[in-house]
Amino acid sequence: MKQLTLPIMAALWVAQAVSGNSQSLQPRIDELAAGMDDFAPQVEELPLEEITDDFGAPEDAPEAVQTAPEQTTEQLAPEQPAATVAVIPEGWKTHSLLGITFAAPTDWQLMSDPDDEDELNLGKFNMTEKRAVALMVERQHPGGVDGFEQEMEGLPKQAARDMALDLSSAEQSITYPEPIIAPDGRRLLRKVFTLRAGDFFVYSHLFYKEDADERGGNDTLMVMAVNTPEAEAMAVIEPLLGTVALEAAPPPEPDVGLDGLLNYMMPPAKGWKRYQSSSDYITFLTTPTMSASFIVETGYRARSSWDADDEFANAPQTSRGEIFGLPADIKQGLTNASHMQVGVKFVQALRTVYKLDICMPNGDPVVVQQYAAEEWLKTAGYDSLLAPMSLALPAEAIPCPAEGAAVSAPKVMPATDWTRYTNSRFGTSVKYPISHFTSTSEQAENSDGQTFANHDRSAEILVWGGHNALEQTAQQMVDDILANHAGADILAHNVTAQGFTLKLQANGQVLQQHSAIVGGDILHNVRVLYPANQEDNYGPVAQEVVDSLSIAPTAQAPTTQAPAAKPQAQAAKPTSPSDMEQAFWNSVSGTSQTEGFEAYLEQWPNGAYAAEARARIAGLTAPAPAPASDPQVELAFWQSVQNSSDPAMFQAYLDQWPNGTFAVLARLNLKRLQAVAVTPNSQPAPSPAPAIRQAPSPRGYYTPAPKTSERAAIMDAARVPMLRELGQRVIFLVKTLRTDGDWCFLMAEPLQPNGNKLNWRTTPYANDWANDAMSNLVMVLMRKQGNGWQVIDYVVGPTDVHWYNWIDGYGLPERLFTPG
Repeated sequence: MKQLTLPIMAALWVAQAVSGNSQSLQPRIDELAAGMDDFAPQVEELPLEEITDDFGAPEDAPEAVQTAPEQTTEQLAPEQPAATVAVIPEGWKTHSLLGITFAAPTDWQLMSDPDDEDELNLGKFNMTEKRAVALMVERQHPGGVDGFEQEMEGLPKQAARDMALDLSSAEQSITYPEPIIAPDGRRLLRKVFTLRAGDFFVYSHLFYKEDADERGGNDTLMVMAVNTPEAEAMAVIEPLLGTVALEAAPPPEPDVGLDGLLNYMMPPAKGWKRYQSSSDYITFLTTPTMSASFIVETGYRARSSWDADDEFANAPQTSRGEIFGLPADIKQGLTNASHMQVGVKFVQALRTVYKLDICMPNGDPVVVQQYAAEEWLKTAGYDSLLAPMSLALPAEAIPCPAEGAAVSAPKVMPATDWTRYTNSRFGTSVKYPISHFTSTSEQAENSDGQTFANHDRSAEILVWGGHNALEQTAQQMVDDILANHAGADILAHNVTAQGFTLKLQANGQVLQQHSAIVGGDILHNVRVLYPANQEDNYGPVAQEVVDSLSIAPTAQAPTTQAPAAKPQAQAAKPTSPSDMEQAFWNSVSGTSQTEGFEAYLEQWPNGAYAAEARARIAGLTAPAPAPASDPQVELAFWQSVQNSSDPAMFQAYLDQWPNGTFAVLARLNLKRLQAVAVTPNSQPAPSPAPAIRQAPSPRGYYTPAPKTSERAAIMDAARVPMLRELGQRVIFLVKTLRTDGDWCFLMAEPLQPNGNKLNWRTTPYANDWANDAMSNLVMVLMRKQGNGWQVIDYVVGPTDVHWYNWIDGYGLPERLFTPG
């Protein structure tokens, strides 16, 4: 499937111009776009690091094509004068977008969203004579401008076919005029397509920035004329072309990371982007693909990275050197797994880890990691990124202590000004001292948790409530924590049926947690983390915090516990439901109708969810309260229906909040669910697709079988962004895997390599997980590239049907994502 990028809007304009006497342009454009399976519009959320940089050069032009002389290095010098800007014709308006300036007649019609900061479409159309002159400014996908020649040659053929014109004797050419040069020496390159067939004239002039953006694409301006007499069209286009100019790039600005420890410039040097930044680590990646990365870390992340020798394929080489002009120990070697992207391939990386001799005042190390594809290192390096960077170690920094040696902790500060935090949804409540901790952010949207931290985030309190969705015992919860802190020293440990307390030390950090289980269904948790060398300072505080855990009454209970009118004797609850029961419950658990729960009880009167089903029936049959204006009520209602497959749920939301915050999403879900509804008939069900298909037919969807090379390649590709996002290697428990041999959709739960559940609290998503603001799933959209797969888009922890955005975003049919 070809990826149409820059020419697609032009094609739509042409199709509109020759389509008849429509009174409105936009409905026709929408109709055309919706009907094109190959339509792949620009998507701003395309993962920056997942785009191939193996674009190559434009194909050689045919003999009729005139090619501009190759530009030399001397010709690119910044002092070369910029192209002359013509006087703007009277009555024209000047525009500036994406660093490109130009002028256009004021009577040209605006065809794009006036608030869109990345796209501008202007044009003038004569629908009676089927003529169009227009321009567009937009961002292009990587390689989008490379397809100009081929796509432009197809454009007049489409227009001529609609107009019944014969182009067999047409004269056409593609030329490459001299570039326009900005004051700082950057260039705006040009391509021009021209076709003449009698009075039929097609002209397209493309301006595009030579420097790719951080996604690997180009900012462009295109001017077009279709079926407009040449003299008339060029009378407008020629003065317009003379107004096009490229603005100088804004100078980089200083920025800081790691709470002021690292000084650097934004934007980074050409070919780099800042990927992630937090209080204890910052990451820079190469663009447009992740061929190299540069990471600076402190605290427990730094200790973990320095100790992670299992990332090396073999024992790393050790040496002494320096980074940022400071002495450091060095480890270096190839990674044991594919880590970097070169073109469409993923290869092992040369991993270099520096540990500075100087540590933070609390003894925390400062570690720098470099991952690079060896092929990238042959032609590039880190010098351009490092040149404007520097470390600003605090004056209190100390020589790093010997392995295992204690570090003198700062003077003990008494805990004062204690206050209490209470979770509004679950009632989870603890007290904490303002002298040591402050809130790190506003309360989570679902009101399930909060994080508090000290001034440098070396110590944190995490408080959260939630459902015991996995129905774990207190001992199983403790086992999970210990499994994710292998080798930890257990300092305190107490487990009962009602919960547990735990204190352990691992990697120079102390974890202290108190969790209470209420009714087997609700969890109340508080966890305190602090440096082990500050036990005297934070130990007593942490103990008082965890001891203060209590459950306060809440205005809104998380679940309805009303008893059924006629309780029935029940057998002991099974430890886990059958697959059939689980599937049935999943299909009805989100509904707002009693029939589904009654049907469940008819088949499983003593099932795993029998008690909850009876409680839900009781709640649904109770008198309905008056409509509430409290936004928390609306939010709670939306959270209870957002993942439902029942259209009635979204209609119920719209009935009560027709103009609510989530009304747009509710209508989209309602439309989607109504569209996929199928009326039962007597026709036999189609035979399932075979598990393995060596040569799938176009748009034939199937699931690659386990242990096949095709499935392995898909999983390998999907694991690459997950390694970066989650900071650890994972395997997938597949929920949905569908492909047509060209596109592939994966929905799965990431697991630890040993098959155990992933501990989300050890990932960058710890706060979202603690606040119950995410799911345990990932969704990955991939496309076939050569013999491998390329990740095009992905999402971690979606709480709704996120793939629905990809249907319109990439022009893909719904049946790629779900059967039916």
